Amino acid sequence: YQLKRKVWREFEIFGDQTLEKLAEAIIDSMNWDNDHLHAFWFPERRGKAVFSHWYTPYSIGSEGYDNDQFPELYDSDVLVGSIDYSKNPKLGFAFDFGDDHRFLMEYESFRPADKNDHRDHFPKLIDQRGVGPEQYPPFD
Repeated sequence: YQLKRKVWREFEIFGDQTLEKLAEAIIDSMNWDNDHLHAFWFPERRGKAVFSHWYTPYSIGSEGYDNDQFPELYDSDVLVGSIDYSKNPKLGFAFDFGDDHRFLMEYESFRPADKNDHRDHFPKLIDQRGVGPEQYPPFD
């Protein structure tokens, strides 16, 4: 989580699950209601330079998300395992564009599923640090 120090989450997810499932797990892990749009972003590369992981032209959003001039991909249609993490090991994720909750996601590793991995238990939160901010803090 980019807006509060030392807040992070680590998940395991099946490669054939969607980015939408991952977004739901992230939002749920912060104890927020999933009542706003969200999107994943790929960094923009210009030569050897990499620019931002948020609000680049290369995005995959939730239903209702509109990226105006670029072809729209929705997170419900994109499988986690379809992304080439050797080229894109980090993705940006933003939830609630008004409050602008931003996350920098980093692919860590792959492991084959074993017989004890039940699909209905994934995505699985396997580690976390810190407490995220309140979704709707009281007005002063």
